[in-house]
Amino acid sequence: MKLLHKIVPVSRLVKVWPVFLLALIFFVTGCAGNSVPKEVTLLLDGKEFKEPNAEIHEGQVMVPGSFISSALGKKVEWIEESVSDKEEGEQNQSVYYSDQVAVLMYHHIMETPDRDDILSAEQFRQQMELLQQEGFQPIGMEQYLDFIIEGKSVPDNAVLITFDDGYESFYEHAFPVLKEFDYPAANFIIVSSIDSSGTEKTPKLTWEQMREMKKEKIDFYSHTYDMHRYGMIDASGKRKPVTTRNLYLEQEKRTETDEEYEQRVREDLLRAEERLKEELGNTRSVLALPYGAHHDKLLEIMDSVGIEASFTVKEGINDREDRNGFRINGGRSDQSPETVIAKLKGQDVQPNVLVKGEEAKLRIDGSSVEFSKVFKGDTPEDTLVPLREVCREFDIKVDWNHKKKRAVLTSAKTTTAENKQE
Repeated sequence: MKLLHKIVPVSRLVKVWPVFLLALIFFVTGCAGNSVPKEVTLLLDGKEFKEPNAEIHEGQVMVPGSFISSALGKKVEWIEESVSDKEEGEQNQSVYYSDQVAVLMYHHIMETPDRDDILSAEQFRQQMELLQQEGFQPIGMEQYLDFIIEGKSVPDNAVLITFDDGYESFYEHAFPVLKEFDYPAANFIIVSSIDSSGTEKTPKLTWEQMREMKKEKIDFYSHTYDMHRYGMIDASGKRKPVTTRNLYLEQEKRTETDEEYEQRVREDLLRAEERLKEELGNTRSVLALPYGAHHDKLLEIMDSVGIEASFTVKEGINDREDRNGFRINGGRSDQSPETVIAKLKGQDVQPNVLVKGEEAKLRIDGSSVEFSKVFKGDTPEDTLVPLREVCREFDIKVDWNHKKKRAVLTSAKTTTAENKQE
């Protein structure tokens, strides 16, 4: 204290001391590693599962249905949506919308995605299967254009399946599934990346692959020739989509004129259409706008080069007058197939709604399981259920450490094996 007194006057020490004491408490309880973990950790037979969506409600650990699926290998469904309750071959006859078209948007597909904005091959197949089960009617681009441009009719629950960027994963993972379900689809390709095939970090389609797929109801349209990128718009290096901004010409130390912008965009769009006609015999012109970016001048240029319709990345369902159409993003691995279908239906289910009594049920591996309570999410996999009740249902021992927010789970099979060894 004498040393501290030499540095800090007593009058200031009285003011500083409470702050110093609080900082010391924070260091001991926080930095020293004694803080409560933010995520619940579950260990099942020695395998760790981190569940950031799990919650503790009134002393009960609540885990999402996705844990039941991933850790226990059980199929989780709503009671009212179980396909097993329907007659074989029967399809849902509900009408979610009429005289409209929902457009699904996808990009890259992987067996095991390494980012949330990449869809897994299995999730894509599940979505396509749900389209069939829930009574959606996939249509092709020709029928969509006839609806938008000529006002022709479309079936109830009409849906157009689209992909952007022309990744080779479309041929490997999506095409076989589309062919299996006999669904038409469209892929918007960055034409320059096809012409320079082999130079892309993520492999792109080839013209030969596209010609093969065109025989099976798959069409290909423009995502521009070479404007799917950002470019400099001023001397400071600020970058924006090149489709919508006058570019900075660094060598000339000036910005494009409006006339130069229009000429550049028009020539790119025309070049893309010319290549699509040469390689695939296209007779109709459709554009997926890079990043969904657009303004009135760009739409005017598109109209002048004969582009009949275009698509943004904004979500919604298209009416006849929507030449610059909406799309629903189905291509994320961090949303369940059921969530995508709910969007198509226009459903707005509020997540984390506490439900008790008769409604607190899920179908797990075909059997109805009743819980004391559930927090109902958008999908069965988002729904939170009591961990101990799940474990009781499947004969799993639970040891919960509240301080560490960690549950050690031991299945009956493991327990039996350990007893035999003893």
